[in-house]
Parts: sequence; structure tokens; C-alpha cells
Amino acid sequence: MLIKRNKKYLLYRFFALHFFIIILGLLGKLQYENVFIMWILTVVLPNLIFLVLKNLSSINIHEDFIQLNFHVYIFKQQIEVYKYDDLIFTYKNEFEGKARDFKFRIYKKECEKSIISIGGLVDGFYDDEIKKMIIELNKKGIEVKTE
Repeated sequence: MLIKRNKKYLLYRFFALHFFIIILGLLGKLQYENVFIMWILTVVLPNLIFLVLKNLSSINIHEDFIQLNFHVYIFKQQIEVYKYDDLIFTYKNEFEGKARDFKFRIYKKECEKSIISIGGLVDGFYDDEIKKMIIELNKKGIEVKTE
């Protein structure tokens, strides 16, 4: 089963960042010369950084292993494969900043740091896709911890 990132997340991120700059311009009473600088700092620069960072693009669930497909830089793709025996899956309500949201995480058994963490508007994996993934993992006999 292949679960891909929703393409609408780019549109949400675009509108959220532009909404932020409009609010800054209206409430902060920015002068016309400063709007362009603020636009570069809040819209262009973060999007350029997202192009360079490692982003999860899809998750492929196989019988014995899970395959994580990442985009590194703009055109390079990286594939990581993990056996289910080596992993712990969680789906729980967590705090992230000041917001509380459900997060799906994959951990290695020996490690405290998660391999991936998905859920929310920014990464493009929404609750529907995450719930399909959890159902598929449960069908394979893999427990997803919910606390």
C-alpha cells in the first residue's frame, strides 16, 4: 500500500505565509519599502529552506518492511527501508509548540528519537491517510501504540 503526501499542503503553506505577511503589514503598519524585505524573510526564505531539507514524500507498506521515500534537495530521492521487527509505531495526541495535535511517529526500538513524525497541515499527511496506514499496519499484525 502506497500512501503519498497530499499536494494541497503546498497551497496551504503558501496561503498561510502570505496571510502572515498581510497581517504583519496591516497591524505592524509597515512601510512600503519594508514589505518586500518582510516578504523575502517570511515567504521566500522558508520555502527555499524546505526545498533543501529532507522531506518525506510517500510511505510504502509491504508485507515484511516499510519503505520511506524522501526528497532530498529538489530532484534527488532517497529511499529508506526498515523491517517491522525493528520499529515501534505510535499515534497519540501531543503538544507541538502551543498546539495539541495527533502525531504518527516511527521509532527504532533502541532509539528515543523518531525516524519520522507526521500529522498536521505543514507536512501534507492528513488524518485520513494516517488512519489508512494504521489500519493497514493492524492488518499485518503490527501494533500501533496509542496513549
